[in-house]
Amino acid sequence: LSKKNDVLIPSSGETALDISSLSCIKEDDVLLGGDLNVMRPHKDYDGEFFAYYLSNFQDKNIAKLAQGHSVVHLYASHLKTLKIILPTLPEQKKIAGFLESTDQWIKNLQNQKEFFESYKKGMMQKIFSQEIRFKDDNENNFPKWEEKKLVEVFNITAGQTKSKHITSTGENIIVDMGGISSDGRLIANKYTSYSKDFLTTNDLVMPKDDIGGGFIIGRVARIYINNKYICGDHIFKLTKLQGDIGYLFYAVNSFKVSRSLRKKANGTAQLGLGRGSVDNQITPFPALPEQQKIAEFLTSVDNLIESKQQQIDLAENWKKGLMQRMFV
Repeated sequence: LSKKNDVLIPSSGETALDISSLSCIKEDDVLLGGDLNVMRPHKDYDGEFFAYYLSNFQDKNIAKLAQGHSVVHLYASHLKTLKIILPTLPEQKKIAGFLESTDQWIKNLQNQKEFFESYKKGMMQKIFSQEIRFKDDNENNFPKWEEKKLVEVFNITAGQTKSKHITSTGENIIVDMGGISSDGRLIANKYTSYSKDFLTTNDLVMPKDDIGGGFIIGRVARIYINNKYICGDHIFKLTKLQGDIGYLFYAVNSFKVSRSLRKKANGTAQLGLGRGSVDNQITPFPALPEQQKIAEFLTSVDNLIESKQQQIDLAENWKKGLMQRMFV
């Protein structure tokens, strides 16, 4: 059983960094499992301060103490060799209290982001089930939704490999299977000086293969800038023929459509999505003005989510920089 102020350090992990994450127990009688080093500070030392200090400043020194290859281990006898510089107990408590309030600030931002993500998910379900319908500027109903095959809405082509054109630098970025996230974000980071097969703002990109369990199958990412991204392999390029590209991005990523596409994927070690499956996939297709209203609304929610992520990144970087100066 723990005592309040105990500091816990994993005693094994896959990498040395896995065992460099510390935490402080804030109450007595928490049942502690195995595979842990337990540091119980003397009465003149603050455990929460130790957890911040060791995990955020001395983590590399702790990692150096680890032994092993496939699994690394950190022993209590190794921890005893660490040399640390400590302020007085009152300053330890002030530092720990300040950093705890900073962590709470970051947690609140993360909670706000999660709220908007949950809100978006719920609203997309209601919009694409037509439980919620938008009205025109005169408060009149829009026409009944149609259903169209993707091949009626897009010109669909398979990308070709650009692997020989990948460089460490370059002004353009190749989009391939690994450049699209499971939540439909563009995360491509393969640079190139190649300047053909550009994707445009009228394009969506869809993975046609996946070796990671199929989570990116059926997802599309949107291209927001011309003459920057190059169409690579293992993806389909969907070039808009009709409709609003913003709406179509959300429609294909909606639960019903993306799940249907995932179910059509075949394979074992690598899942693949056939061209015919994409061509014949049905997607809801409201009138263009309603498409634009849907896209505008969901984009505004995405902007809120992105804003919260930027605030989180700024807060975490601020905390990191502060601690580097604090514990120098």
